[in-house]
Amino acid sequence: MTLLTIAQNVAVELNLRRPSAVIGSTDQDTRQILRAINVECDALREAAYWQRLRKERPFTGIAGTTQTGILPSDFDRMVPETFWNLSSTRLFSNVQDEVQWQGLVATSYVGPQPQFIIRGNELMVLPALSGGESLSFIYMSTEFVRAADNTPKSAFTVDTDTTVLDEPLITLGACLRELARLQQPLGTYPVEYQDRRTRVLERDAPTSGTMAVADIFSGARSFTGTPLSGSTINGY
Repeated sequence: MTLLTIAQNVAVELNLRRPSAVIGSTDQDTRQILRAINVECDALREAAYWQRLRKERPFTGIAGTTQTGILPSDFDRMVPETFWNLSSTRLFSNVQDEVQWQGLVATSYVGPQPQFIIRGNELMVLPALSGGESLSFIYMSTEFVRAADNTPKSAFTVDTDTTVLDEPLITLGACLRELARLQQPLGTYPVEYQDRRTRVLERDAPTSGTMAVADIFSGARSFTGTPLSGSTINGY
C-alpha cells in the first residue's frame, strides 16, 4: 500500500473526493489528509520500540570519553540495555541525565559499570575508552518510509512511497485525526483504532515467553523444524 492508496482510503472513509495525487497537490482536503497521515506516522513511530524500525550500530571505540560521529543520521533513540562493550563484555547502564553525569565526571568515575550520556548528538562514555574496543547498541530508526526501490527514508516524498508501519492502522489514525479536526462525530473509529493498535503491537515483537502447544502439554518442544522423511500432516 502506497502513500497514495492510504490517502485514497482515508478520503473514501470520510466521504471526501478521492485524490489522484498527494505530494504537491493543491487540493485542501488532500493536503489535510497528508498532514494527518504524517502526524499519525510520527506518533506511531514514537509510540513503541517497533522491531521493524530497530537497527544495530556496531563501532570501534575512540580513545577518550567522546565517541565522535557514532550516532547514525537516522538515529531516534537507543533501545534500553542494548549498549555493550563487546571487548570487555560489559553492559553500559541506562543513559545518565546531566546531573548524574556531571557527578560522575567530577568524581573521575572509573567503574565498575560503564556509563554513558548523549549530548549534542555525540555519545560520551565513562570510564574513558582506551581505543580499539568493539562496541554496539540497538537504536530506533526514523526511517519508516521505503521508496519504490526499497531505499529507506524518514519522510514521504513521492506518492509511490510505502511504509514499514501498519497501513490499516495509519488509515484509521488519520481518519480519527481528520474527524477531530473537522469537529465531526468519531463514531466507532476510536474502538477500531485501539483494537487494531493492540493487535499490531502484539504481533510486532513476540516475547521470549511465547509458548507452543508442546510447551503447554509436555514442557518442551519436540519438533525441530525439520520435517521427517515421508511424513504427512492430516493425511496430506
